[in-house]
Formats: sequence, structure tokens, C-alpha cells
Amino acid sequence: MLPALLLHISLVFPHTTLLSPAARVSAIAEAAAIWSARGVRVDGDEPRAPTVLTVVATAASPAPRGVRPPLAAITFAPDGTPAPRVVLYLSEIRRLLEGVRFLGLEESRWPPDLRETIVGRAVGRVLAHEIGHYLLRSRGHTETGLMRSFQRAEDLVGLPRAPFTPAPIEDGVVTVNGETVGESGKREAARVGAGVRGATAGASVRRPRPWTRQ
Repeated sequence: MLPALLLHISLVFPHTTLLSPAARVSAIAEAAAIWSARGVRVDGDEPRAPTVLTVVATAASPAPRGVRPPLAAITFAPDGTPAPRVVLYLSEIRRLLEGVRFLGLEESRWPPDLRETIVGRAVGRVLAHEIGHYLLRSRGHTETGLMRSFQRAEDLVGLPRAPFTPAPIEDGVVTVNGETVGESGKREAARVGAGVRGATAGASVRRPRPWTRQ
């Protein structure tokens, strides 16, 4: 049984040379696949949905020296309303992928087409997390799943989507531009201070990184 469509979101990428067209297509497809199980349609096509999130790709993160930089950020107004704008820190995402193996291949040995697909997959999973903050109107994080505060690099590039399962949103409602989604995930989103523990010994990944600058 297919989930009922609760919300339609379009992702808009202003012109940028930092993210290739192939990586952008891969990112949108990945975010769409993650949220489709919860009845949320995500696309980047015309005509745009009533709810539009602008995705701004930038190279550098503004994190202070000594603070682990985020992979993306979404800002909230004083009343708790999230802005319909996501900032991607692509240099941090690419740096995180440098130590990863995919199907046994080091990042330096990935063919160009495969590299763009993997970069897009990682970006799409980061975007899916930020979409969760936007839908749930919450800065909070869960201990597991899509909305946890840290993810491992190997999970960002891997084929399985299980680590990025969104919390159920069937009960309760949150209004977004006149459309509604549930907020059970919002009630669950207790802030996790420690995040996820580091990768197991021998794994070809770097340290876990925070998704979002709070």
C-alpha cells in the first residue's frame, strides 16, 4: 500500500558551479526516495510545488576554529519558524568523503561518473535531514534514523538507506504553506548532546560530523 501524499516540496538550486548537474539530480532523487515512505514528495522539477526550499551551495563553513564544522544549515526565526533556505557546505561534505571506500574502492579511484553519483547521494541525505527540520519545525535531533545529529561517512555514501529512516509523521499536524504533515517526529526530537559514537575500529571513515549549525 502506497503512503498518502501529505506534502509536496520542490528543491531549487540557484546557479552554481560547485555542484554538478549530475550530482544535483542524484541528490534530489536520494532526498525524494527517503521521504517518499512518509508520503512526502520531493522534486526539483517545474512546475514547482507550493512549498519551495532554496538550496544554496557554498564552499566554506563559518564554524569557528576548533569547532567541528557542519555539513549544512537551516536557520530559525525567534518564533521557531524555519526559513525555507538550506545552506550546503560542500567542501565539508567532500572532505568527509575523502577517507571513504565504496565497494572496496578508495575515493581517489572512483570513476568520474560514480563520484558525482556518490557526492549526490551524500548531499541528498544531508538535504533530507534538513527537510526534516523544516517539516517538523524543530531544531532537535533523535538518537537514531534520519534526524540524529551525527552520521558516519560510510553511511552517507553507502547503498542502504536504513540509517536515514524518517520518524513517522502520521499523527498530529504541522502546517507548511497551507499543507499539513504530522508531528510525532517533532515530539520525539529530544536534543542529543553526544551524538553518535565514532566508527568501529578499522572502518575507512573519518569522525562523525554534525549535520547542522545550531
